[in-house]
Amino acid sequence: MEYYARYLDDCREQEQLRVMLGDKPKKIVEYEKRLKAATFAYSKADSKSVKGQHKTASKMFNYTDGLFERLAEYLSEKVAGHGALETWFDRPLATGVEDSFGLNPDSFPQIITSRSLNNKGGG
Repeated sequence: MEYYARYLDDCREQEQLRVMLGDKPKKIVEYEKRLKAATFAYSKADSKSVKGQHKTASKMFNYTDGLFERLAEYLSEKVAGHGALETWFDRPLATGVEDSFGLNPDSFPQIITSRSLNNKGGG
């Protein structure tokens, strides 16, 4: 009987967690959108580089650098320092220049609900 009560309690907790995770704040949704766009552009540039189209790839990587720089700015201006928003990420957010992100998809935090292989929280 005790195990069954614990099981029911765990089920209720999971249901509450799923409801909470399904209702993402607008700033988190916007971050996901920007990360997706930057990651897609980076993948296209990487594909051009692999195909030997280095001049085109270089231009595309310059473009993606800008996207990732703006994404880092968005994180620092809109999300960093807001505990409720920071809990949505799989890792701590950078707080200073020495902690800044690289200009590639692997170095940016993922949303905890992400199925990305870069999600360090396990998804």
